[in-house]
Amino acid sequence: MILTNHQLAASLDEGLGLHMTWLRKIFRCVLLGIAPGADMVAEDAHERCPFSTWLTRTLPTLRALDGQRAEALRLVHRQLHDDVRNFCRKLSSAQPLQPEDIDAVEVSHDRVVNLLTNLKSQAVVLSASIDPLTGLATRALMAMDYLHLQKQCARHDARLAVVLVDVDHFKSINDIYGHAGGDQALCQMATTLRDVLRGNDRIYRYGGEEFVAFCEVHTAADADVLSRRILEAVRAIQVDIGNTPAQLTATLGCTIAEPDEPLEDVIERADRAMYRGKRAGRDRAVIAAPD
Repeated sequence: MILTNHQLAASLDEGLGLHMTWLRKIFRCVLLGIAPGADMVAEDAHERCPFSTWLTRTLPTLRALDGQRAEALRLVHRQLHDDVRNFCRKLSSAQPLQPEDIDAVEVSHDRVVNLLTNLKSQAVVLSASIDPLTGLATRALMAMDYLHLQKQCARHDARLAVVLVDVDHFKSINDIYGHAGGDQALCQMATTLRDVLRGNDRIYRYGGEEFVAFCEVHTAADADVLSRRILEAVRAIQVDIGNTPAQLTATLGCTIAEPDEPLEDVIERADRAMYRGKRAGRDRAVIAAPD
């Protein structure tokens, strides 16, 4: 089962805890003269320890997050067991330990902890960047994507259209169908926007019932065609909530970003255009020229 990023962050804490518990067992064996267990000295010890069980269960999600770090974690976990096995066998046979024996264990341990920490950081960042309800990117990613897309448009001799999409009468949907119905409507809206936009366009859940799309265009006429295509797709949505279908509409504010224009200014202009559409009766798109 692939975990969500939020679940993965918590699971990585569990993995780190299992690793540290196993390490404390090694310290106790060394300090108290206790014979090490099979999860320390067996040739397949890397498959016997509790961390191994956790890693096997979590590895598919880790690979989806960062394949290179996931593979590094798998390999260094095995290396750590090899280093600990060598360490324990020398202790058991009364052979003198060399500084490099301890160094090897410390290096492998540090690498395991660093990889787990870095993977958790990635999961936490992505958890904050992906809306758990709709699966869309959130506004946390918008600023980074905006700068990248502005540069991409410049290379393509194109412009970046920013479209603010606001679901009409969303409060009424919540009042009539409940919050579960409202959530279903938002998910259907997200699916529709993903389907209607092109592969290189970006769509975000901006907050509440608002969505933002970044789309590469060449002219204001392209932005107008894009906005109308979104409107028609939204009008076709039929959300089956219980036995009562709900039809959605949306009001759009669209503008074209100027080169090097701050994202905040572009969003504000699109927002003003969207509110003009609301005042004019909703279920329409308003195109705002740059100030």
